[in-house]
Amino acid sequence: MTETNGNNEGKIRKVLFNEVTAFVALVSIVIGIFNWVGSPQKQTEKDIALIQQDIKFLKENHLAHIETKLVEICNKNDEQDKMINEINLKVTEILTILKK
Repeated sequence: MTETNGNNEGKIRKVLFNEVTAFVALVSIVIGIFNWVGSPQKQTEKDIALIQQDIKFLKENHLAHIETKLVEICNKNDEQDKMINEINLKVTEILTILKK
């Protein structure tokens, strides 16, 4: 009788082991499918966020670049105005000299 009990226990353990193994495999497959399905969406969201940051950075950098160039242009215009004023003074001096 004890051999039959031992044999039955072994069979029960094998069946339980097989069922637990199948359950763990099924849970692993389900988790894998959820990760596989959700992964591209998460990656797309990350990519969109990075692109938005890049656009913001480019806009700010572009505006700063434009502002810098405008300041340079204004400085050049001021220099040219000074040069024009100097030329006008010299022309005026030359004309006064020629009139004498």
